[in-house]
Amino acid sequence: MLHKVQVILNDPILKIPEAIEIRWLSHYKIVHAIKQSYIAIVTTCEHIHQDGADLASLAGGILLSLREESFIILLCRLDEILGAISNLSLTLQGPKIVISTLTTLIKSTTCHLNNILESSKQDVVNKISIIKNATDISNQLNSSRKDDCFKETLSCLSNFLEQTIKEMNCRLNDTALTLIEGCSIFEITDHFQIHQ
Repeated sequence: MLHKVQVILNDPILKIPEAIEIRWLSHYKIVHAIKQSYIAIVTTCEHIHQDGADLASLAGGILLSLREESFIILLCRLDEILGAISNLSLTLQGPKIVISTLTTLIKSTTCHLNNILESSKQDVVNKISIIKNATDISNQLNSSRKDDCFKETLSCLSNFLEQTIKEMNCRLNDTALTLIEGCSIFEITDHFQIHQ
């Protein structure tokens, strides 16, 4: 039914991939697929709920959660956070890594995550700006439900971001960045020899 709704809405036919605990990329693919197909998923749940068939109550419960303001905010923020991390992850796993660009990419990803963290802390006070970031989805809904989980959602996101940044700083610390910069010397030497 979801695929039929996606065709009607002219959305891409997306499947929600399975999460693999240790892979950032799998989590990003799931969150991004849900964000891209959000209206189709909500519409599908509405149809299942209205049909009153076997899964009607389950679809109704999912629909209530999907329409909550805190879910929409969480979805949009996770898409942004995991998108930055998965971009870095894909680059590090890529077959044609340009080592000389890695230090800049790592530092800019960490900086981007710190900016998201800072804006999340400010958004606890100023709820309006984070909701504006989620208006793509909110405007397409007939209505979203206000809920009391806004501060708790942002607090969980902040904790997640702090842990993620801490993990990145641990894995990609100054020693690792120095080694990467050292390796880039060999890359330049190889490039120079190939073109001679």
